[in-house]
Amino acid sequence: MRIAILGAGFMGSALTIPATDNGHSVALWGTHLDGHLVEAVRRGRAHPKLKLELPSSVEVFAAGELRAALAGADVVVNAVTSDGAVPVLRRAAPHIRPGTPVRALRRGARRGRPAPARPPSHRLRQPRRGARAPRRLLG
Repeated sequence: MRIAILGAGFMGSALTIPATDNGHSVALWGTHLDGHLVEAVRRGRAHPKLKLELPSSVEVFAAGELRAALAGADVVVNAVTSDGAVPVLRRAAPHIRPGTPVRALRRGARRGRPAPARPPSHRLRQPRRGARAPRRLLG
């Protein structure tokens, strides 16, 4: 399975490790704010925020390579910060195959506190009836 992760910051990059450990092919795309992170990883260095080298099988894409990063994706994971999530998904939507599950990561939900309101990104592309993201995506 090919997983496209949008956002090469801490969360998106960290997800590449369990995803590849579970046998998935991973494309990691960085926004215009992630250029220095993408460059470091492409040069084989440790990810500047994670302080770890990403698995060598991870394909890393710069901001201008969104279409290539999404090509052939079986599932898309949006790991972009809240401020950029919707604009990035709007930009990505034309390059995502119809019916491809799109999942969003978010922070801030804690036990005993209500989860933040769901962003409108779920309206960008409705999965086809019966389409499901794999249960064992990350572990």
